[in-house]
Formats: sequence, structure tokens, C-alpha cells
Amino acid sequence: MKRTKPYLLPSVIALTSGSDVRAADLLERTTTVYLVWPEHELEKLAGPLNLVLTALMTALARETDRRAAHTYRPVLIAVDEAGRVKVPHLPDLSSTLAGRDVSLALYVQALDQLWDTYGLNGGETILANCHHKVFHPALSLKTAQYISDNLGRVSVPEEKRSRAPGWFSPETITQGYAARPLLTSDEVRMLGPDEIIVLSRNALPVRGKRPGFPDLKVLRERAKLESTPLHRLEPQAPKPLLPPAQEGGGAQGNRKDRKSKAEDRPSGPKGYIDPEEG
Repeated sequence: MKRTKPYLLPSVIALTSGSDVRAADLLERTTTVYLVWPEHELEKLAGPLNLVLTALMTALARETDRRAAHTYRPVLIAVDEAGRVKVPHLPDLSSTLAGRDVSLALYVQALDQLWDTYGLNGGETILANCHHKVFHPALSLKTAQYISDNLGRVSVPEEKRSRAPGWFSPETITQGYAARPLLTSDEVRMLGPDEIIVLSRNALPVRGKRPGFPDLKVLRERAKLESTPLHRLEPQAPKPLLPPAQEGGGAQGNRKDRKSKAEDRPSGPKGYIDPEEG
């Protein structure tokens, strides 16, 4: 009962007792589905949310397999705080959904969250399946080191000066090239608040500026759109968790029935143990 308690909350029962959207709807017409929950209830609602997300992604994979390729609309699933809400089988889903025109946009505070939540191998699988990675200034040392390692190295001019022992020995100057990280982990952590680093598959890394909301006309225009009214959930009458016990039923009645049946059976030989008793 303790494990199922989060699923038996009145709000969860009211939310899952019916549905007005199917996975097929996301493939047939432009549809947006929001799953929103208060942050202070994240731990309590993590189980039901994982159940809904897993069911949605599995249904999308099943529906896309039934249809011919490119005959349905592409789907984008954006998961905020993906490092705090563990989505079951996310490493596997990140590998299989991409081939079905279903894209994942995962937002985490630091890469440490991915490794802690999904394990080292699971976190690396998710990162490997991300075609584009956008990094904002990172305070996590592990995240900064990951960015530095993936940026690669660059050759820079290097000059060395040396002098042999003795007062009148000439100074020797040696010029060459040395390899160093394109950005060290310290330099990554010191990026400006509006700077980003983009790592894309089969492309050179990009260091750019993050545009603000007022800088993009398309966002300003969309902010003027009226939102679709939401229907409030009607209070649901509590439903019994177990069917009503029949006459003579219940645990005590069942024990009496088993005892009476055991008395009616003939006893076995000496030392015999009846597996139905006990």
C-alpha cells in the first residue's frame, strides 16, 4: 500500500480517470500537451508523472511503427528538470525515438544530475544521443570539464628562452607550437551570463550570445496570443479500493474456509506435510 499511495491521491485519481487526448492526436494535428506540477510536490508526484510520460512515449513509438514514414507530424517532447524527475527507460527511449521523428529536449541544471539519476552509463547514453547540446555558463566543475573536453584542443604559438651557464653565454630562443584546450574548465565557468556554447554532431563548436525575449519578433508576437481556456476537473466521489467483502468473506472467513476444507481431507501417512496447510 505504501508504494501505491501516491497513485491513490484524490487529485491523481481525478486526473487519470479520463482522457481527452491520445498519442495519435499528436501525430495527426498540431497539438500541445502540458504536464505542469508544483515544484514543492515534485517528489510526491514523481511516480504518477513517470507513469504518464512512459505511457505517452511508448504509445508514440507504437503509433509511429504502424504508419508509413513521414506520413505524420514530427513530435517534440520537452522535459524540464529531467535530472530530478527520472523518466523510466529514458536512455533506451533517447536511442529509439529519434528514428521515429520524435525529438527530446531535455533540460538539466548540471550533468551531475543525469549521472546521479540514470547512472554513469545511462547518462552517457543520453548525452551520446543528443544531436545538439546547448550549454549556459556552468558552475559545476564536472559540467565545465565535460564542455572543455568536448571542445577539443588547439595549437597555440609557444616561445621558450634559455641560456647556457656562464656570464657571456648567448640567450637561445626556441619557437614552436603547443596544444592546449580550446577553453579550459576555468574559462568555461567564467563565461558571461548571456553567453552559450553549442555542440552539434558533425559540426564545429559555436560560442554565441543567448538572445533575450524582447530580441526575437516571433516570441513577441506569440506572447500576444490568447491562451486556450482550461476545463476544471470536477470533484470525483471516492471509490472503494477493494470490492465489498461477501458474507463470511474477509481474511478471517477465508481462514475458516481453508480450515474446514483441511478437516474434510483425509490425512496422509505419518510425516506427510500437506502443501495447502500452514
